[in-house]
Amino acid sequence: MNATQSDPRAAADAAWNAERGKPNGAAAGATTFKLTTAADLVAREFREPKWAVPQIVAEGLTILAGKPKTGKSWAALDFAVAVAGGYSALGNVECQQGDVLLLALEDNDRRLNQRLKAVLQGQPAPAALQIATQWRRADAGGLDDLLGWLRERHKTARLVVIDTLQMIRGQRGKNDGIYADDYQAIGTLKTLADKANVPVMVVHHLRKETAGDPLESVSGTAGITGSADTILVLKREPKDNFGLLYVRGRDVPENEIAMQFDEATGKWLRLGGADDFRRSEARRAVTRALIDFGDPMTPAQIADALGKVDAKAKGALRVLLHKMHKGGEIVQHSDGRYTASQL
Repeated sequence: MNATQSDPRAAADAAWNAERGKPNGAAAGATTFKLTTAADLVAREFREPKWAVPQIVAEGLTILAGKPKTGKSWAALDFAVAVAGGYSALGNVECQQGDVLLLALEDNDRRLNQRLKAVLQGQPAPAALQIATQWRRADAGGLDDLLGWLRERHKTARLVVIDTLQMIRGQRGKNDGIYADDYQAIGTLKTLADKANVPVMVVHHLRKETAGDPLESVSGTAGITGSADTILVLKREPKDNFGLLYVRGRDVPENEIAMQFDEATGKWLRLGGADDFRRSEARRAVTRALIDFGDPMTPAQIADALGKVDAKAKGALRVLLHKMHKGGEIVQHSDGRYTASQL
C-alpha cells in the first residue's frame, strides 16, 4: 500500500496536483455548477415575475390549501375565471388577461356549469378558459400533457389550476419515504412551472388538527410546503361567511387577507387586511351585545357577554370601549355604563 492510499489527504493532494492546469472536469467529467460574482449578479437586470392574481398568485408553484367545504375550489374557480376573462379576482383584484387551464378533477360538467354561472354573475364566459374534469396522473403522462398545453400557449398562458393535488400526483414508490414522495410530487410540478414561466396553482387540503403556523396545517410533510414557491391557506369556520386567506411565499409579500364568502353565488370578496377586519369585528361584537341586552351595560357585563374572562382581555375591552365612545359608536353614561349609539 503506497502513501496516498493510506493517507486521504495525500490522495486529495495527488488528485489536485493531477488536475492543476487542466480545464474544469477534463478528467473527472463535466462540472455541475456555474459560478458568478456578486458584482456581476447585482449588475444584471431581471424581469418582474408574472402574476396571475397580483400579490397573491405569482409565477412558480402555488399551493392553495383549505379544509373541506371552506370554499377553496370556489376560490380557485374565481381565480381561473378572473385571469381568463381579464376580470377582478375576489371582487376587487384586477387581473391581466391570459389563457388558463383548469383541471377540475373532483367535479363534473353539470356542477361546473352551475358554478361557472354563479361565479360569472352575468359576465361573458371567457373562451380563454379551458377546462378538463379528467387528466392522466403525473407519472402516467399527465406531466407531458401539461407541458404540451403550455408549449402550445407559451406566449399567452397565464395560469394553470389543478384541483386537487391528490388527483394528479403519481403513485408512491415502494422504497420512497413519505417526505421524499411529497417533495417529488410538488417538485415535478414546480419544475414544469419554472420551465414555462407560468403560475401553476394546486389545490390541497389542511390537516384536521390546528397548528400555530399556518404552513404546518397543510396536509402532508414539509416536503410539500418546502418545495412550493407560495403557500395560500384558506380558513373559514362552518356556517361563517367570513374567512381568512394567509399568504406566504418567495416572491409574494406575507399577508393575511380578510374575505367574505357568498353562499348563494360562491363568490369570495376581499375585505382588506385581517388585522383591520379583526378590529372592526370586535367593534361589531360590542355593538351587538349592547343592542341585544337593551339596557345600559357596565364594562364587566359587556365582558361577560363577549366571553372576555381574563384580565388582559378585559383590559383590551376597556380600551376598545373608550375608543368607540370617542368615535361616537357607543354612548357612555354618567354612571360608566354603555349603550349603543342611535346614530
